[in-house]
Amino acid sequence: MLATTLMLSAAATIALLTMAVALLVWGIRGRRVDDHPLCRRCGFDLFGKPASSSLCSECGANLRDAEAVRRGNRVRRPVAIYVALPLLLTLGALLGGFGWVSVRGVDANRYLPTWWLISELSSKPGPVRDGALAELDGRLLAGKLSAGQVGQIAGRALALQADADRPWSTNWGDFVEHAHDKSVLPDELWQRYVRQVVADGLTVQTRPVLRRGDDLPTAFQIAIGRCGKTYMFSIGGKLTVAIGGANSASQNLQWGPSSTYQIPFESAMLKGVADGSQPVRVTAALAVTPTPLSALGVTGQVTSGLPATNPAVVPIDVSLSADAPPITLLAADHSSVNLVSDAARRAQVADAIRADIYPGANGMVLEVRAQQAPVILEMDVFLRDATAEKMVGHLVFQANGAEAESFYIGHPVMPCEVVLRPKLQVAQTTLDATGIYWGDQIVMKDVPLIAGPVDPK
Repeated sequence: MLATTLMLSAAATIALLTMAVALLVWGIRGRRVDDHPLCRRCGFDLFGKPASSSLCSECGANLRDAEAVRRGNRVRRPVAIYVALPLLLTLGALLGGFGWVSVRGVDANRYLPTWWLISELSSKPGPVRDGALAELDGRLLAGKLSAGQVGQIAGRALALQADADRPWSTNWGDFVEHAHDKSVLPDELWQRYVRQVVADGLTVQTRPVLRRGDDLPTAFQIAIGRCGKTYMFSIGGKLTVAIGGANSASQNLQWGPSSTYQIPFESAMLKGVADGSQPVRVTAALAVTPTPLSALGVTGQVTSGLPATNPAVVPIDVSLSADAPPITLLAADHSSVNLVSDAARRAQVADAIRADIYPGANGMVLEVRAQQAPVILEMDVFLRDATAEKMVGHLVFQANGAEAESFYIGHPVMPCEVVLRPKLQVAQTTLDATGIYWGDQIVMKDVPLIAGPVDPK
């Protein structure tokens, strides 16, 4: 809007300047008061000149030449001249100012009135609105905004913050946070701002199929968003999960938002809940503590963390709720996880696992390693040689990591095979069993005996 206004103002100034020049010319030329013949060269009045005379008696011009004589004496229009001259000077200076601002790249926002800058906040996201907001934030910090102006600008920021469909800039949050720091922001607006920082942040996931007697794995996240860069928001409170619209269980928690936390709610909460599909409702009664980073000696943006210890900071109560996908509750004699063969997944897991045997203090040691396995792995480990098979241990590897497990295996007949057989137990405590390989066993044949240390790769 500012750039458009300057362009239109410059165009209007040029148009007015043209009109002022025309008015000055019109005033100087004046109005005709008679129809006397006049010498065009010197303006001498030729009225009463003898008809036989062909020369101007004043300047000697040949009056027989074409256009040598004009008609009528003229009198200047003083009012037009007096109006045109100051208008020309003013418009010329204004046009020069526009040129100076354009050529030198001067920040015109510094010279605009506050009401103008506030109107610029209605512009589309971009340099014009950002420039106006930055100037208003500077005037806020300098104490040059009234309480009414601060409330008006903060109201715009909060309306934008509440609309998740509109893009957010941290500059809006900075203005609100600075206004709170300067003690010029009404407390109800500050509380609304803090609540909206976490308003859309609660997300919950539960296990879709659950057997009666199993704990209920639940993952939740409280995300911080649509705020400024000068505060840290710490969160504590109570998370409650209700199943079937009645039975519920709660846990008191403190956490750093923007991280996902998994909680296994105990199976006792399912007592009295009928088998079949059941709705899941999660509520969070939170205490959000906004702490200025300056008070913590922190530089740079930090939006979340452990609850602050500054007693001067007052927590703000926030209530959130979310519906998780419904769960299907099975009877205790059913299984909530089935063994499934998946050739593609099995090949990925086999490629990620390596086994080596090397000498130990009192026998041999088997080391099984996983490098970037695509899924969580839980497997029983067997050693099989030409005469027998025996279980030597159990391993659980997380997905996408680098992990290793070592097992004492005594003195097997070499060469031998290592067999990994999937287990069901860990699936019953995960949110989604499809993220775990439960297919056929993996057999690694002719596992070598390594004379030296195990290759870390």
